[in-house]
Amino acid sequence: AAARAAIAEATRLSPKDPEAWLLRGRIEFKQRNYQAAIDAYDQCLGLAPHYAEAFLNRGEAHRVLGNTKAACRDWKKVMKFDAVDGIHATKARKWHAIVCD
Repeated sequence: AAARAAIAEATRLSPKDPEAWLLRGRIEFKQRNYQAAIDAYDQCLGLAPHYAEAFLNRGEAHRVLGNTKAACRDWKKVMKFDAVDGIHATKARKWHAIVCD
């Protein structure tokens, strides 16, 4: 609960910081607040529209909620945007193969 309160304060103080929103999404996901995680990743992606990790994580939250089409769309974007180092693309390909193919 303390982490959630701290990151809520961080996003309130720095609403244009995509890293803060990414962290908020991670915390919400770990606490099984999947829709709140999606909302945080939406905020992150509104500020940084090519943020591969945010797409990857949002896809996982969509998957848990049963939103398969949305998850698959997010993972395809990860594979497109993460061509440089590929860490997130590798995870996205794994999930895409399991869930979408």
